[in-house]
Amino acid sequence: FFFGPMVAPVPVRDLPLDIASCVSAFVSAADLAAWALTAKSVLRSVPSWPLPTASDAAVALLAPHFGPSFRAFAPVHCRRLTDAGVQQLVVCAPGLQVFSAAGCHGVTDTSLQSLTCGCPLLQDLCLNGCENITDAGLRAAAWHCQ
Repeated sequence: FFFGPMVAPVPVRDLPLDIASCVSAFVSAADLAAWALTAKSVLRSVPSWPLPTASDAAVALLAPHFGPSFRAFAPVHCRRLTDAGVQQLVVCAPGLQVFSAAGCHGVTDTSLQSLTCGCPLLQDLCLNGCENITDAGLRAAAWHCQ
């Protein structure tokens, strides 16, 4: 049965920024970086990125496209994201306001220190399930935020 006109698929690179960020769970870091290059756009956020295979290399690939207006990054359950990837994020996106790394086991106190020292606009920080964040790291972050 035919229910309506056929719609041609739209490449990710042709989607508007807000739509592309919503589908980030279904595309790779390389796809997002290619889209940013093609669209000559700067990414503003990568919300809810539940890609267990995403890694520091994926962040390094995307980071040059973040720019100063990049505000939110949520690499949920990215077990291969480590302090090195978070440091790359902090360097490329000092205006970060939201960071949610729930279930990212490679995120440690070093990442927490990088975020609290390098992102002065940070307002929302979620580290649920980050088993390598210690009480000492949380105390140091709280002290720095005063």
